[in-house]
Amino acid sequence: MAQNSTSPCSFSTLKDVLRAMRVANSSAEEITSLCPDVCTLAYGNGNPDLSGRGMMSCYLLNVAFSLLCGPTYTLTCWYYWLRAKDKPMAKPKIRRLFFEVQGLFTVPIFIASVVRIEQAPPLFEITFLQFLNWTLAFSFYATFWSLYHSLRKWPMVFYTCCVVALQMTIFTRSGSQKPIPMEARQIIDHCTEHSAIAPQYAGQDWKLQVAVGCAVVGFALTILAIACIYSRASRRPFKRRPVFQMYGICCAGMALYGATQLVAVREAMRNDAGQAFMDDQWGFGQVAAVFMWVPWAIQIAEHVYGLIHSRQGSSSSSDNSSLEEEHNPSDV
Repeated sequence: MAQNSTSPCSFSTLKDVLRAMRVANSSAEEITSLCPDVCTLAYGNGNPDLSGRGMMSCYLLNVAFSLLCGPTYTLTCWYYWLRAKDKPMAKPKIRRLFFEVQGLFTVPIFIASVVRIEQAPPLFEITFLQFLNWTLAFSFYATFWSLYHSLRKWPMVFYTCCVVALQMTIFTRSGSQKPIPMEARQIIDHCTEHSAIAPQYAGQDWKLQVAVGCAVVGFALTILAIACIYSRASRRPFKRRPVFQMYGICCAGMALYGATQLVAVREAMRNDAGQAFMDDQWGFGQVAAVFMWVPWAIQIAEHVYGLIHSRQGSSSSSDNSSLEEEHNPSDV
């Protein structure tokens, strides 16, 4: 049972609190004054399966690898094209496979997020899920736009459609009244000490998120318009790849912003929960999820080493050829 006879405040979940309020016909002010720990249940004290150390490592590794395989590679190509008129040798197969693995990681996380939102989680978990939705979606888009021309068609279409549909589902469901019913919202409003720790998470004002979304769409359309105007003014054929690569770089910036917000929400939850904070615990699933990314770290390290070794070999061979020319000058 969620509530025993010895302690009237021994609730395990926020649903138990709301059920007890309906049975006793008590108000949010009465329950928060009688049971201060109710505020911890309303705000949340962590969920290791969602925001534990292992899962946070997975989210950050996903963002880091998407930046390496997408925008970072794009900027490297641009640098060599501008400086040396020579693009570095690449293994597009590794990058294509990473996109598909990223899709396999992102889609289940989004499905689990939808399920968790339907379970009426605490306030901090809802906020964390919103920023997780932001971070993983833009990380996926950063890889998508950077590798658009080299991806396999059906995996690209399948994962992209799933990510877009689930992202919009999480966005709309997390902003509705179902995750935080009116009674739970009243409890949150009466937890003034908790709201003072992180006031930006206590409300559900979607104006900022909508404004940022509109700004992202507007910026993308601006890039497209500038590219079209430049193409017509210079009388050159319109090239989509630079536009898509710019989209990838912009999405990477959005993903980095989301990653910083994930860390900020987790730290705010730690400060709010105090000794009851649970996200420092490690579980079986977290360890398994972290080690899922180890093969990709090895692949990328091997790829970078191969690039460095090949360039060193080419430079040494050019030096040897120049020395041979000095020792064996031509008769011309």
